[in-house]
Amino acid sequence: MKKVILHIIVFLCVSSLSMMAQERDSLTSFIDNNPNAVNFNVVYEGTTVNLSADENYLLVNFSVAHPALQMRFLMQKFSFFVDPSGKKKRKYEVIMPNALDVKEELEAAIPQPSEEKKEDARPDIRPLISALNRKGADFRCEDTVSHLGFQFFHIELDSNRDLVNYYILIPKEPLMQDKKLSDKWTLGIFSINDLANMPPPDQEGGGGMMPPPIEGEDQQAVQELMQSDIREWVKFSIDDVNNANLKE
Repeated sequence: MKKVILHIIVFLCVSSLSMMAQERDSLTSFIDNNPNAVNFNVVYEGTTVNLSADENYLLVNFSVAHPALQMRFLMQKFSFFVDPSGKKKRKYEVIMPNALDVKEELEAAIPQPSEEKKEDARPDIRPLISALNRKGADFRCEDTVSHLGFQFFHIELDSNRDLVNYYILIPKEPLMQDKKLSDKWTLGIFSINDLANMPPPDQEGGGGMMPPPIEGEDQQAVQELMQSDIREWVKFSIDDVNNANLKE
């Protein structure tokens, strides 16, 4: 019986993603139709998770304001886990792309420096974000891994507010088939410190991809966070998330 259930869930994972791949820009359509979300503060000041859903999809919008944390998530391995049983299990995982995945593409695209950089200037992360968007993410559902392309994955730099936004559209059908389905779900944010394996930031190799410290902040707290593993779970009501955009 367990094998039958497993095969059904795997089939739903694959079929749901195949249907999404046939739709043009499902992510943009979802955001346009579902502007409201349930918000949670996570990890560090200025970092939030915004959740919304309709009958077919769960949208995870991960928003990061701190420049050092932006680089942490863009350059190192991290994942989101969704557990519809609320038990903090890692059965359904969205694996984010990182700088190591696009190292060769970035190295080939780095231009020769034309002028000296200012010491307090923030690095230009737009080429990295573009490369990560082309790479896409992966969705692991049970033992099946499916690629997430532009239809349901996107990283955006909001230059007006200095935010990096991740948008991930996850099919709800396989999640709703979980045998221990609960009205309280959990979302895990996991980032393993991997500084030793980070690629050289630029041709000079001088650490230019890391932003300068922010004046007046607790530098020790930021440094400890940057050097530690991040494992944080958010518990949320799937009913509240489903109802975030329902018209009264």
